[in-house]
Amino acid sequence: MGALVKTRTRELATLVLAVCDGGVLIYGLVILLRPEAMLALGLESHTGHSWAAFASENPDRGEYFSLVARMLGAYNMAVGILALGVIFGPFRRGDAWAWWTLALANGLAFGVPVAADLYVGSIGFFEVIELGMAPLVVLALAVTARQAVSGPGVSVGGP
Repeated sequence: MGALVKTRTRELATLVLAVCDGGVLIYGLVILLRPEAMLALGLESHTGHSWAAFASENPDRGEYFSLVARMLGAYNMAVGILALGVIFGPFRRGDAWAWWTLALANGLAFGVPVAADLYVGSIGFFEVIELGMAPLVVLALAVTARQAVSGPGVSVGGP
């Protein structure tokens, strides 16, 4: 019975992590294709100026910010793809290194943007999703934390 509960817990954690890191991948794709989706709200809430006005008054800077945003989108896609690969392979098997890798990657992938959003004061649709997913990631990692210590097939005590 204990092994069945462990398996179900890990499968549920796998699903939660896959949805959250799949969200990172989708967010990256949106930003790659439409950088103004990210730039508009952040610039307007932080400076009080609209993105459209800024981009038309400063075309070179607007292009540069768009390029940087697209690079951020590409990096988010890379993190999402790599995380999904770790989630559906080594994490699902219970490899300890996969837990640590996902803890670090998700800590950065969710922690840094949330801190930046709070600093800038930009809380919109994407930020609400980030703030909702971050605790789910922590919960999924918390219920599988023993694998970080024990790895697959190693008894950590109990009957």
